Amino acid sequence: MESPLLKSVLSLLEEDEDNEKNVESLKSLIYDTYDPITVQPPKEMMENMERPNSVPLNNAVYNAPPFIPRRKISSKTTSANCISPSFYQMSSRVKQLVSSPPTYKKSNSTSINSHIKIQQTNNYTVTDLCKDQQGSRRIQTFLTTAKDFEITELFDSIKGDLYELMNDLFGNYVVQKFIELGNDKLRQFVHSIIRGKVVELSKHIYGCRVIQKIIEYSNTNENERIFNEIEKSIIELIEDQNGNHVIQKIIENYWGCIEKILSALQGQIEKYSGHGFGCRVMQRIIEKRDNNFNYQIFQELQGNIIVLSLNQFGNYVIQHLLEFGNDTIREAIINEVENVFFESSLLKFSSNVMEKCVQFGPSNKQQLLIKKLFDCDDDKIYKMMKDPFANYVLQRMFTMMNNDQRLQFYTSYVQRNINSLRKNIYAKHLLNSLDESMK
Repeated sequence: MESPLLKSVLSLLEEDEDNEKNVESLKSLIYDTYDPITVQPPKEMMENMERPNSVPLNNAVYNAPPFIPRRKISSKTTSANCISPSFYQMSSRVKQLVSSPPTYKKSNSTSINSHIKIQQTNNYTVTDLCKDQQGSRRIQTFLTTAKDFEITELFDSIKGDLYELMNDLFGNYVVQKFIELGNDKLRQFVHSIIRGKVVELSKHIYGCRVIQKIIEYSNTNENERIFNEIEKSIIELIEDQNGNHVIQKIIENYWGCIEKILSALQGQIEKYSGHGFGCRVMQRIIEKRDNNFNYQIFQELQGNIIVLSLNQFGNYVIQHLLEFGNDTIREAIINEVENVFFESSLLKFSSNVMEKCVQFGPSNKQQLLIKKLFDCDDDKIYKMMKDPFANYVLQRMFTMMNNDQRLQFYTSYVQRNINSLRKNIYAKHLLNSLDESMK
């Protein structure tokens, strides 16, 4: 059955002789029962095409052509490939290690744009892998069990980018691991890369770690060369939040640098003893237990021990002189602070110095401080027992007292105040310490 609309279209086309062929082809298309898009409504459906409140539909039922889905866009992307020049010459274990791309080269997106982007950036090098957090960890773990030739293969694939990796968040750890586990030839290559750049790397947040590691694994001659490069920048590096760690490491591993560092600091040792970074350098020198170096430091601090004891950084330097210095230095320090022993014990920073005076002072000075304690009036001792800082000084003094002195302290100051002391959180620690020392 033809609809009126369809008849009118065909009649118009038939009037034009040039369109006769088109009309026939159109008819065959419309009425081809084998064509999936032919519209040929069933006659029996016409009786159901009248609506109760509308004009009857006399035209043919129009069925939309069947839905033909668009061609499916494949989200499959080419796998990322390692394009390091030495990749195909690597041994199987090393090749397997570097075959997994960095995480920032992977993508789970199936969009066309993402697909195109991956196609443009899917290749990577071993250097890229070192800069990736997971890749860096994998390589470090591999190096701990790798054979010498495997370490060499991996190192050769990144040696051209070594300086770049030294300054990288994750790459610097890989370089450190190579220094730690590599052979002398490998370390010599690292030395050749850092030559002329030690100061710059020492001030870098990541580069300073590599410099510290190479210092740790270098011999005396190599460390001497490194120090010669930074010698003119000692003060600059001491004041730097990263560089001061390099100075500390060179002090720990190269004895010959200490005299030159102290010479550079001459007249400023007190200043840098109270400096947030400088105090660490002072401590590393003092820990060497060299009497000449320690006395040189003490001489510049003498007369200002109390001031430095009250300083949040300087107190650590005084504590180190008491712990690692000789008895001459210890006695001289105690001579300066003994008259303010009570007041200093009540303060946060200086109380640490007072505790070290009791712990490391010569025996005659220890007994002098104990005697000064017993000479204090009851109120002062009672205050010390309940103080959050001074109670630690008293606890240290208990360990230095003999049994008679402990008993005297207990009966004179503790026993009559026992109830109130037990209610104080700091005094409780003191009582426990006293009980332990009296057993």
